[in-house]
Amino acid sequence: MRLKKRLLTTNLLVILLGSVVIAGWFFDIPVLKSVFPGYASMKLNTAICFIIAGIIFYLYLGKRHRIVYLVLSGVLVLFGLASIFQDISNYNLGIDEFWLRDNSFSVLRDPHPGRTSTTTAICFSLLGISFFFLSSKTLKSTGQYILHIVSLITFVALVGYFFDIPTLYKLSFLSSMALHTSIALFGFSVAVSLANPYIGITGLFSRDKIGNRMARRMFPQMVIAVFVLGFLLLEAYRLHLVEVEFGIALYAVSFTLVGIYLILDSALLLNKIDDKREKAERNLISINANLEKMVSLRTVELSESITKSRAAEANLRAVFNSALVSIIEADTDGVITNFNRGAEIQLGYKAEEVVNIQSPTFVHLQREINNRGDELTKLFGREIKGNDVFIEYAKHGTHESKKWTYVRKDGSTFPVQLVVSPIIDDQGITTGFLGVATDISDLENAKSDLEVLANRLQKQNSQLLNFARITSHNLRSPVSNLNTILYLYKESEGAEKETLFEHFETVIHHLTETLDQLVDSLKIQEEPGRESEWVNFEDAFNKTKQILAGAIIETQAIVTADFSKADKIEYPKSYLESIMLNLLSNAMKYRSSKRIPDIHFQTEYNDGETVMKVSDNGLGIDLKKHGSSLFGLNKTFHEHAEAKGVGLYITKKQIEAMGGYITAESEVEKGTTFSVFFNKNKKNA
Repeated sequence: MRLKKRLLTTNLLVILLGSVVIAGWFFDIPVLKSVFPGYASMKLNTAICFIIAGIIFYLYLGKRHRIVYLVLSGVLVLFGLASIFQDISNYNLGIDEFWLRDNSFSVLRDPHPGRTSTTTAICFSLLGISFFFLSSKTLKSTGQYILHIVSLITFVALVGYFFDIPTLYKLSFLSSMALHTSIALFGFSVAVSLANPYIGITGLFSRDKIGNRMARRMFPQMVIAVFVLGFLLLEAYRLHLVEVEFGIALYAVSFTLVGIYLILDSALLLNKIDDKREKAERNLISINANLEKMVSLRTVELSESITKSRAAEANLRAVFNSALVSIIEADTDGVITNFNRGAEIQLGYKAEEVVNIQSPTFVHLQREINNRGDELTKLFGREIKGNDVFIEYAKHGTHESKKWTYVRKDGSTFPVQLVVSPIIDDQGITTGFLGVATDISDLENAKSDLEVLANRLQKQNSQLLNFARITSHNLRSPVSNLNTILYLYKESEGAEKETLFEHFETVIHHLTETLDQLVDSLKIQEEPGRESEWVNFEDAFNKTKQILAGAIIETQAIVTADFSKADKIEYPKSYLESIMLNLLSNAMKYRSSKRIPDIHFQTEYNDGETVMKVSDNGLGIDLKKHGSSLFGLNKTFHEHAEAKGVGLYITKKQIEAMGGYITAESEVEKGTTFSVFFNKNKKNA
């Protein structure tokens, strides 16, 4: 259902693109027809075909209006073939400017104004043909591979645009395919192929086996590596930095190193998966080992002396009546002949409900039988399905346990480890088959619990690391402030000392409170439901000024605020005070030596969002140079002894943790303004 919603969204975007381009043609808006000046434009007929293709895909996903679906698919094929015919025969059928005359600038270079690119026409023809095949149960695979051809053609065009090689998006003798046409056709063909995720090349990335996981992991890395290395090589060659031979050799060496990295990464991942599998299998093997040995022994004995020994039959019945394992016996026609007590308990059926009536396939998920059947079909080169799947496993994989899923009578499912063995008589003829299954639900649950515990431990380690960073940074300003007051206290006399001593008490009180709040902030991460409370901006601001009183006195800073437009907010108190503390201490730390620091806090309420702005007249930041790393960890932009590159990082993380964001406007030697946009869901009074 989630995949179908995504496909419908992609389809809607394609229809929207076609509509936008049509509007560009009718209202003569160049940017809607061509993404960049000088690039090929998407023709009006191409945009109409996108809308038609989108409607066809919508009908396909909804499995409705088959006649309309087929007619529109035919229209798509006919349009593409007609356009191709015009290019081959140089005969104008009058469809290029049927709707609107093409008076754009590209007409001067194009002898056929309004005509769809030959490459685009080929793609639309193939799309229409693929839709015909996809509607057929027997030709669906053919339709899927035709879609892959469309994806390949458009991918080549996109590579041409990326590397700026016109030959690729013109395909030598053909006219250029527009950039947004290439992107839309590529995305659309991939989306249509995902509607049948297990057919064709799409199945390589859609299934959930280890090989498919490795493909999904390695393919993006490989594509990125090829594109990056290719781009760098081309640029180096175009700039005459390398010769062709050297460039090819360099590319080979670089790609070899990338390949080694991908192989190493894949090997490590597979080793981890294998370690987990072996650990789980060891427990399972210890449970099944004795049982498999006993079943194998008793089965052979039964086939040799079933008519001679009632004792052997009694022992076998004891095994069959075990409540710990499910044992189902079937004849060579696939009809159940025995259904033990364990099977009754695990599956919820009575023996009389299934014996001589049902096939063992009824307790299995049909998709598992189909998947295993496909595996055996490929292995033996003939179609194997239904009950024949278990017969082949018994013949060729005797005593080999495999994981299956059983279906209870009430429809619920549970995992089992299943062994299928043949029953052979005295003449060596197979007379039936025996399936022995062990419920491994507890083992699967234990593996799941282990993963949950590992994730929880990783989360707690991350929280402790973040707490250490916040603590080291948020305590630096108060401690530095104490040192400043101590220095001023030693240099002062009389009444001034008493005033400074009062500042000592205030700062120490706030330092203690800050420590408590930092501990509380760690608890908040474990109990996020308790994090918010009504906080007065003025109170938080006054507390921040008191904490930094020494620095304010030392720098003679003018610190003002206006919270009249939004005076309160529902927010974690420790976060708001930490944000104010970091922004105010930064403003004083990076003050200009040419003027007295002038720092102003202001709040406002716009469109359901509380905004706090902090402005200063300090050194300013060169955003063109440092804008992308402004809020990065350990990123500093001035030569200052106390600069650690932590404050803005912590501030940003705290704001984003509550659903908000922070921006900056700055000019060197004029000052900086930080704007904190609190989460829209957070209310102000």
